[in-house]
Amino acid sequence: MNKAESFYKSFERDFTLWAKATDDIRAAFIVGSRARIDHPADEWSDLDIVLYADNSNYYLNNIDWLRKLGNIWTTFTYQISGGKPVPVG
Repeated sequence: MNKAESFYKSFERDFTLWAKATDDIRAAFIVGSRARIDHPADEWSDLDIVLYADNSNYYLNNIDWLRKLGNIWTTFTYQISGGKPVPVG
């Protein structure tokens, strides 16, 4: 297992523990290159997680919850087809 694979396995474990302990999280899914089954993601692939929560405004409008998951390098917001801004961290 290379360094990136080790990091992402550890992060997925920590994220899962955090999500299970957080009452308003309803579901989370890994999407994108790390969710593929036809061929593995390379070491440069990021980890994309779709998060469903009861209190979506909290998760959309601040990054305090991200700090519980590790060191934040960058965040940004983009607009989805429904017109709502979506922060990405």
